[in-house]
Amino acid sequence: MLTQKKLDGLRPKASEYTIADRDGLYIRIRQTGAMAWIFRYRYLKKPVRITIGNYDRNNPEKGYSLVQARDEARRLLGMLERGSDPKQVLAEEETAKVREKEKEQKTFAKLVKEFDEKILSQRVRPESPRRMLAKDVLPYIGHKPAEDVTRKELLKLLDNVANRKHSRTYREGAPTSANRLLSLLKQLFRYACQRELVPFNPLADITKDVVGGREESRDRALNESELRILLTECQSWKTAEQNLLFLRFLLGSGQRVGTCSGATWEEFDLEEGIWHIPPSSKTRATKSNSNNVRRLPLSDYLLETLKKQRRYSAVSTYVWPPLRSTDLNKPFNYQSFNLLLINNKFAGLDHFTPHDLRRTMATRMADLEIAPHIPEKIMGHELGGVMQVYNRAEYFKEQLKALNIWGNYLKGLESTNVIQLSGRRQR
Repeated sequence: MLTQKKLDGLRPKASEYTIADRDGLYIRIRQTGAMAWIFRYRYLKKPVRITIGNYDRNNPEKGYSLVQARDEARRLLGMLERGSDPKQVLAEEETAKVREKEKEQKTFAKLVKEFDEKILSQRVRPESPRRMLAKDVLPYIGHKPAEDVTRKELLKLLDNVANRKHSRTYREGAPTSANRLLSLLKQLFRYACQRELVPFNPLADITKDVVGGREESRDRALNESELRILLTECQSWKTAEQNLLFLRFLLGSGQRVGTCSGATWEEFDLEEGIWHIPPSSKTRATKSNSNNVRRLPLSDYLLETLKKQRRYSAVSTYVWPPLRSTDLNKPFNYQSFNLLLINNKFAGLDHFTPHDLRRTMATRMADLEIAPHIPEKIMGHELGGVMQVYNRAEYFKEQLKALNIWGNYLKGLESTNVIQLSGRRQR
């Protein structure tokens, strides 16, 4: 059996040799002086040898000391006594270490980065899903190996979103946001499964019912009295006139808030009275259902609004550039318009969103006895049923007539001396 003194006294010879210790442990000394610990045993009647590690008498911390080598030998001997082949067990342990290291390198944050590069970056507007992941997910589980993320953790994150105060309306709970995040995470894990980055999708069978709940379509449309209040009260708001002109244009055109906020002057032919709305692109989402430019006739109300706005943005590429920025060649952030409504308490009305103004136009046009397919064309919707297949008419003149009726109606409401629509149902 070896002692420390005897071990340190060993010197190389003309040929390699070994000295036995105990429990199958040996020290091997090569002609070069290099020393290594060896564990010898028999398995299935065949001799087997395992190299435990080196021994360096000058730098013991670089290898295995006598005590450490004996401990490892006893561990290997225990495997043998339990009927296992120590060499096979060591191979499995090494494989597990490599697997664990790979798993640590494949963090959820790296999965999100790959998902962004391959999937999100191809979307027209990737900013919203990126923002959701960066705000509500990555700070909590970004460091974890992707395959170790559990359903319980993800549901907790979704519950946090569902129960928090809404960032724009300040109402308790944001179930719709939670449902959007659920859909995004399911897409992310579906991608990871297809790429064999995780073994399964932990959210595969989770439905909106157990996260944000079943969503109901919004039906908020301002009635005539509310429109009058909004259009008269807003004139006393402490805000720039550009914001009020934006409200006017949004309500008078019936277009989406993002379509209006990103509008550029080159899209408008003020002489002919036409807005050439482009199809969605990677830099701007108009959410047009057509791949072609859509022509929207400009009513007198809209032309008047645009000419007033021209005074503020004639040197800008955009019709509505940012109010508090020296860079006039970037679009107006329509989120600030949401804050304008919130800060002014929606002119004392029940809560509504900018998108509800679009629904308001379509609803009130029905009260003005405008054929229902005309506001659908104005808003860029495809006509339903067989009309979608066979009716390709633009109805340009009809749109212009409807928008002029609508614009005159709004202009009348901006005055306090207005007679309500008589004999028409208010919704």
